[in-house]
Amino acid sequence: MTKVLDCGSVFPGCDYQVHGPTDAEVIVKELDHAHDAHEIGPVSEALRERIRAAIREEKPARAG
Repeated sequence: MTKVLDCGSVFPGCDYQVHGPTDAEVIVKELDHAHDAHEIGPVSEALRERIRAAIREEKPARAG
């Protein structure tokens, strides 16, 4: 199942969403986005943990 992260759960006000097959890939994509869009510098362990905690399983779309 695909993993998903709403950037706004880490950086309030951001509507960017990251998808990937693993937590590790989602974290890398989110950090790339954060460097570009939020101009963060070195990444602290606390920020990595906030990102990791915000990752969730993407719910499949319901047929209807």
